[in-house]
Amino acid sequence: MVWKTLARHVISRAAPAQAADAALAKTLRARLEAAGQKKLGRALAIRHVPAGSCNGCELELRATQNLIHDLTQYGLSFTPARAMRIFCSSPVSPG
Repeated sequence: MVWKTLARHVISRAAPAQAADAALAKTLRARLEAAGQKKLGRALAIRHVPAGSCNGCELELRATQNLIHDLTQYGLSFTPARAMRIFCSSPVSPG
C-alpha cells in the first residue's frame, strides 16, 4: 500500500498548463492603465509596511512582481517613493 501511494505521487504528471489569453490580458492591461490615469494621473504606487507579520504577506507581495505574476505591467508597483496607498501586513489592534 505504501509503495502504491509513493509510486502514484512520484509517477503522477503535472496538470497541463493553460495558455494565457493574450487578447484578454491586453484588454485588462488597457483598462487598468486607463482607470489609473483617470483616477490618479499616473500608475498606482503602494508602500508596504511590514509591522510584525509572519513574512507570509511579504512573500506573497514579492510573488506579484516575479516573472509569472508580473503586476508591474499593469501599473501596480510596491515602492516607498511617492506612494499613494499604504499596505500594512500585520495584525492591527485598535489602540
